[in-house]
Amino acid sequence: MSDERRPVDVERAAIARTLAAADPGAPTLCAGWRVVDLAAHLVLRERRPDLVLRDLLSGAEPGREPHLQRLVADALDPVGYRALAARVATGPPRWSPLRLAESTTNLVELVVHHEDVRRGPRDADGASEPAEPRDDLTPDLLRELWQRVRSTAGLMYRSSGTGVVLVVPGGPRATVRRGADAVAVVGDPVELALHANGRRRAAQVTLEGRPETIDRFLAGLSGDVPGDAGPVAPSGGLAGSAEGLAGSAEGSASRGAEPGRREEQSPERGAPPNLDVW
Repeated sequence: MSDERRPVDVERAAIARTLAAADPGAPTLCAGWRVVDLAAHLVLRERRPDLVLRDLLSGAEPGREPHLQRLVADALDPVGYRALAARVATGPPRWSPLRLAESTTNLVELVVHHEDVRRGPRDADGASEPAEPRDDLTPDLLRELWQRVRSTAGLMYRSSGTGVVLVVPGGPRATVRRGADAVAVVGDPVELALHANGRRRAAQVTLEGRPETIDRFLAGLSGDVPGDAGPVAPSGGLAGSAEGLAGSAEGSASRGAEPGRREEQSPERGAPPNLDVW
């Protein structure tokens, strides 16, 4: 039976289940935030975005935000935490503008924060915990996630200093930032969402392009150092302009690994989601 819910509703139900089963004190991929902090952020963002802005303007370190921590304080016991997770499941209130445009504003947010929980904690070297492969990523969710990521990735990669092409293996590709020299970021839509949203050490992607272009791409991303963005395929991979990469990436992605390329999948995390949805 097909799932007739909106993709954002499917993902909201999934993250709510994960939060309900998680240890609220466990760390996440968001530095300074435990699972309970992240759950509180989702609730505050959807109900009092003005307080999220005040916390941001306060300059407080993650985990010390004044308004967020008031909500966290009510969820430090099991009953309070279950109530907080239940509020995540219900989504924004009817009067909220986020309710009217939830697919546009919330799908990427929910997917990325879901993986923040699933792939934590980070160790002293910043590595993420392997996560079990998901079997609840519907074809509609993957297709809509791809559309949302490709529409915002140009802004996310604005400091890269290179052209950027996103490539789904065996699926679509899109030039999100034009340039004479470009890097192809190859991965499934969830991994591309993570990479574009700064979870570059956790995202399972491959970078393809000229070595010097990849170095410039990594250096341009705030806080990145070479290697932070995942496996790099500088030789035998794709090279050239964004237009050239966009034209050639589809065929190379469907062929699989070639000499000089490294696979993006970590054997610890099992198989990626079924991408036979395009």
